[in-house]
Amino acid sequence: MYFIRLFTLSLFFLLFSFPSFAGRYDPKLQWKTITTEHFNINYPLHLQVTAEKAAGLFEEVHAKFSPELRWKPWGKTEVVLLDNTDEANGFATVLPYNWITLNVVAPRSESSLSYYDDWLRVLITHEYTHILHLDPARGIWKPFRLLFGKVVAPAGITPVWVKEGFATYEESSKSGFGRTYASLSEMIIRTSVVEGRFPGINQADGLSWEWPSYHVAYLFGSKFIQYLIHTYGEAKFLQFNHYTQHSLLLTMVNHQAKRVYGKSFLKLWKEWHATLEQKYAQEKENRGELTELSNVLTPKRHQQYKIPRLSPDGKKLVYAVFSPEHASQLHLLDLETGKTEALRKKQGAVALSWLNDGSGFIFSALASHKRYSSYYDLWEYNLTTKKVVRLTQGERAHDLALHPDGNQVLYVSGSAEKDVLKIYQRDKKEIKTLVDLSETRFSHPAWSPNGKTFVVTLHQKNELWKLFLFSAQGKQLKRLVKREGREEDAIWSADGKYLSYVSDETGIFNLYRLNVATGRVEQISNVMTGVFHPALQPNGEIIVQAYTAKGYQLKKIRFTKNRSFDQFRNSINRVTSEVLPGGSPAISGRAGTPQTAGPVTKEGFETGRYTVKDYNAFGKSLLLPRFIAPNVFYTGDTTIFSALTGGTDALRFHGWNGGVSYRLDAQHLGYFGTYVYNRYRPAVGMGVNDGVVNYGNLTFLTQDSNNNLVRRTVRYFEERRSGYGFLSFPFGRHAVSTSFFYEDRFPKTSLSAAESALLNLGIFSGFRFVYAYGDAEEYPASISLQGGRSVRFFTSITDKALGSASGNEQTIFVGDWREYLHLGRRHVLAFRGAGGMTRGDRLIQGTFSLGGALGEGSMAGGGSFFYFPLRGLPTASFSRTRAMLFSSEYRFPLTSPQRGLGTAPIFLKNLHGAFFADYGNAFNAHEGGSDKFSTFFDNFFLGVGSELRADFIVGYGLPIVGRVGYALIVLNRDRLGNLTDDTLGTSAKNGVLLLQVGTSF
Repeated sequence: MYFIRLFTLSLFFLLFSFPSFAGRYDPKLQWKTITTEHFNINYPLHLQVTAEKAAGLFEEVHAKFSPELRWKPWGKTEVVLLDNTDEANGFATVLPYNWITLNVVAPRSESSLSYYDDWLRVLITHEYTHILHLDPARGIWKPFRLLFGKVVAPAGITPVWVKEGFATYEESSKSGFGRTYASLSEMIIRTSVVEGRFPGINQADGLSWEWPSYHVAYLFGSKFIQYLIHTYGEAKFLQFNHYTQHSLLLTMVNHQAKRVYGKSFLKLWKEWHATLEQKYAQEKENRGELTELSNVLTPKRHQQYKIPRLSPDGKKLVYAVFSPEHASQLHLLDLETGKTEALRKKQGAVALSWLNDGSGFIFSALASHKRYSSYYDLWEYNLTTKKVVRLTQGERAHDLALHPDGNQVLYVSGSAEKDVLKIYQRDKKEIKTLVDLSETRFSHPAWSPNGKTFVVTLHQKNELWKLFLFSAQGKQLKRLVKREGREEDAIWSADGKYLSYVSDETGIFNLYRLNVATGRVEQISNVMTGVFHPALQPNGEIIVQAYTAKGYQLKKIRFTKNRSFDQFRNSINRVTSEVLPGGSPAISGRAGTPQTAGPVTKEGFETGRYTVKDYNAFGKSLLLPRFIAPNVFYTGDTTIFSALTGGTDALRFHGWNGGVSYRLDAQHLGYFGTYVYNRYRPAVGMGVNDGVVNYGNLTFLTQDSNNNLVRRTVRYFEERRSGYGFLSFPFGRHAVSTSFFYEDRFPKTSLSAAESALLNLGIFSGFRFVYAYGDAEEYPASISLQGGRSVRFFTSITDKALGSASGNEQTIFVGDWREYLHLGRRHVLAFRGAGGMTRGDRLIQGTFSLGGALGEGSMAGGGSFFYFPLRGLPTASFSRTRAMLFSSEYRFPLTSPQRGLGTAPIFLKNLHGAFFADYGNAFNAHEGGSDKFSTFFDNFFLGVGSELRADFIVGYGLPIVGRVGYALIVLNRDRLGNLTDDTLGTSAKNGVLLLQVGTSF
């Protein structure tokens, strides 16, 4: 996968959160399948050519890699090809079966993925390496694989840098391209060494939210593996992989390293770091005097600044802002006063171009398109009105340049197969195609000052990101520079005689200047890091997007009389412009006349080579269970064991799961099962469930045979056996669902006939309705949801006419409203108001449980509509037919270690704290003054306390929030009676120890 991969239980259960896939793909798509010896290639019809090429590449990669890694996967690997996003990406998992998803669009030139000759080959190599690396279960694990199936994948419990680093190394070593060899990768690693911010191996999994974040696992991981292979040989690293695939010592990779290398990875990482320090120190010395860069603006905490664009008068600068603490933004800097203004607080950009009169600018940003896709489009921002207008819909426009006439916007329009250059006419709001070349990618177009020509960076298999000159009509073509390295980010001088551009021809991204007439090229910067996106000021200074170990910042270069362009080293006059006629080997296709892909062959892969069938979801992937997943869950007062299996087709149109559970305190063996159909919206499904509800302590008052009153208090567990069908419809930030259920309730706790007669038992049947809305924000550095709200409403109706037993006719209403106020610098005020009530027949054992601190989220036990956590009370202290809860918290960061324990499977991201107050009560109608407002709150509990919280990542990918704290009831403490702390067993009147997993709310 090209971004962080979680081969953990969190991923596993994500795959079986079926409603989240509801209507994921456009229902108009016609899905097809190509079946080869080892793969099923599933794709929408418009990707036919790409699918046939992918089929050949997958078999080619399998033939090469399977013997090398000594593993042949059982069955066919399911592959899904997608083109519904402009973000190049890929994903591979071995759960519940070998499954790969490829977003086949090629990466933009700024991406760390952009060093490729054949993007599809690089992508397939990376993802299939994951399958061959993670799927094996050797040695002692073989019988466990036979017993539990695909859930047994020991190599999956290895550090992220091992998994992603190895796949990234393979994508490069087998192709000669890829991230291991990319100048962008080298820049990130080199700068971390030069600026003293080289990550330790306890940060190598890329789990930190600080830059370079997830890049560490891919780039540093692959470079480290490259060092190990070049120093100690490839055989040793493959041996290490084999050890992790058959050893019982899961996660103990240092033990395996010592077996193979005679030393731990901790020592090997330090050795690698030492060689890099020596290498870059020598390189810095060889480069001589370096260009001095100064800040254009003082960087704010954790922010990065990109794409600086000067206004026509040179007085203002618009740029994009990226941060792990907030959404991407667009800012404006007044270069005369130094004041900055946030223009767009929740929208960034990947390209910007000023309007000629300086009244605004046009930019490209990612946005939803027709619900099912996420594409780049053109937008226009007006500085006077502060309003933005979307100019295009679904044009996949990711780079742009405004013509000097102020009307024509030249932009790059992408697709799975290629890019084309188009013109958007602002006055007519019309679009026309200008240049369409076969198998070509474009980036960073720039009009000449007179508008008669433009330059653009072009990528083809034999021309990787090179500068070309086109006429305004797109009919003429000239190769501008013929040298090593990439050429991009070109800008014209005001007189049109020179082009300044960025190149990595020396291995480092520096600025160069080209004399368009003579072809003379001179290097005009000499940095050890990297500079991009130059913007030439009227005073001769150049503002650049400069790379630092903390990310990208805006810097400026000032050229004095003693340091002119011509005085920089590497001035070269050996290149002349070369005019290439259309159709020459350098360019396929002819500019000015839109071309189609045309040929019957595509890079050696014949079209029509494979049999194509309609996609069929009802195959082994759906119907044949491949795993049994055991799980252990602690609720805070008991332990629940479970085992799960299931299946889903490759496109997640259908899915099912089923399993058994055992609750320790109730000694109950239950079961569950669900089927969901997800192709359209709404998702539809059905299921069965048998489980136990813990009502806490119930006191029964009955008469014995002698008519004496008998009082008995028991811990009451109630078994519920149900079947249900449902509809679920997510739309935007909203979601609604409805279900019909038929449920039989009976005591699990041993009760007398008289005691059972006091309870509402038997059949409950009816409808449930749920509405949910959420716009609360959360970012990589957040310690909490922030800046928004979460709203949920629930209604349940049971009636005799719907199948309920007499006495079990109820209407239940629940509402839950949460607000999150961001105070800045990750501080948050959080508020919650929740309540539930039951109308109709009274449920003697209660409907709602109050008390405890069960959390929400991964591995947590809270979140039910019927559970109201009030800290200071033991779990489920009170069960009644009505409940109300108000909670408030002040959440504040303490520190962010962002470190692991060496290579151990635990990573600590953040430590933060909270002061809280919970105010609530559970009660029955007409009870305790609840009928009058003046006495309604008399019996409400107030619990106050504090918590220390930690954001962990365990198992190299599963995020968990841990909470430890203390809560004390300070209002109506006398109502606690003999309640005791669940953990300590002491009186709850002295306070309650909080020890929980999951967020509070």
